[in-house]
Amino acid sequence: MRSIRTSLLVGAVVVTACAVALASIAIYRGAKSTLIADVDEELGEELRLVASTVRAQGATVQLGFEDLDMPEYTTARGDGFLQLWLEDGTVLYRSPTLAGGMLTDLPVIQTDQTSFAWARTPDGRRVRAVSIRFEARHEANATGRPFFVQAVAACEPEEIDVFLDRLKILLLAVGALTGLAAALTLAVVSRSSLRPLDVLAGQIEGLRDDVSSRVHMGRVPREMEPIVHQLNQLLARLASAFQRERTFSADIAHELRTSTADRRSTVEVMLSRPRSADDYRDTLEKAGLILSGTSPDRKLVEMVELKEHPYFVGCQFHPEFKSKPLAPHPLFSRFVRAACERMTLRGREGRKSGAEAQPHAN
Repeated sequence: MRSIRTSLLVGAVVVTACAVALASIAIYRGAKSTLIADVDEELGEELRLVASTVRAQGATVQLGFEDLDMPEYTTARGDGFLQLWLEDGTVLYRSPTLAGGMLTDLPVIQTDQTSFAWARTPDGRRVRAVSIRFEARHEANATGRPFFVQAVAACEPEEIDVFLDRLKILLLAVGALTGLAAALTLAVVSRSSLRPLDVLAGQIEGLRDDVSSRVHMGRVPREMEPIVHQLNQLLARLASAFQRERTFSADIAHELRTSTADRRSTVEVMLSRPRSADDYRDTLEKAGLILSGTSPDRKLVEMVELKEHPYFVGCQFHPEFKSKPLAPHPLFSRFVRAACERMTLRGREGRKSGAEAQPHAN
C-alpha cells in the first residue's frame, strides 16, 4: 500500500495538472475565438465596402471597387481572395489569387445575410471566408430588374496559426513548470506536515515489548490528539492486564505449592514441535499431572489429577448426571469435604499463629 505522503503528492499533482490543463485549454480557445472574430470583423468591413461599390445599370452590373486601395484582392501577389457572382451563376469578379477557380465549401445564405465559415481555395488550402448576399442598387431614378449578388472575401489564417502554435508551446511550457513547481512545493509541505506521523511511528516501533512506556510528543497536531490519547490508554490497559496476569500467576503458584511458571515452560517446550502420544504423557506426568483414568485401550485420558494440590480432579465424563440433591456423585461430595477440611486447617493455623504472636506483643 502506498504511503500517505505519496498518495497526497500524486493526488495533488494530478489535480494541479488537470486545473492547469483546463486553464490552458480555456486560454487557447479564448485566444483562438478572439483572433478569428477580429479577422471576421475585418473581412466583413472590407466585403461591405466592396458591396457598396456594386451598381446595377440597366441589364448589367457594374463593379467600382477597382478604384479602391485593395491590393490584396486586385493583384496576384495579394494574400486575399475575392469573388462575386450572380444568383444565376454568372461570375462578376474573381481575384487573381484564385487563378481562375472558385472558393468551395461555402454555405448557402439568404439575402442581407452574413455568414462566417471555413472554406477551401481551388488548390485545397483552408481559408477563413465571409459571405454576404445583397441586391445591387440601381442608379438614381433608374429602373430595371433586380440583381442579387453573392460576394465572398477570404484570407489564409497563417498569422493566426503561427500565433496559436506559439501560444500552445508557451502554455505547455508554463503548464510543465507549474506542475513541477507544484510537485516540489507539495513535497516540502507534505514532508513538513506529516513529520508528526513519522515521529509517532518511530516511538511506536521503539516500544517493542515494553508496554510500560508511553507516547510522548511535543506539539501534537489537533488531528492526532485522539490517536495519541487512545494509544496511551491502550498501553495503560495492556500494562494493567499484564500486571494482573503476573499477580494471578503468583497467587496460583502459591496456592498450588509448586512453580506454575516451570510447568507452563515445560508444556510450551512440549508443544513447540509434534511429538508422540507417549512423549506428551511423559512430559505431563513429569510436570506433576497424574493420568488417573484412561480408556480400556489407554488411548484416551478420561481423568487427571494434580500432585501437591488439596483437590484437583478433571474428568471427561459427566458426574452431574449421576448426582441427586441428597446423593451427590463422589467427585462433588469429596470436593466439598476437601474444601471444608482446607477451611478448618486454615482456621487452626490462624489461631495458632495469633496465639504465638500474643506473648511477643505483651
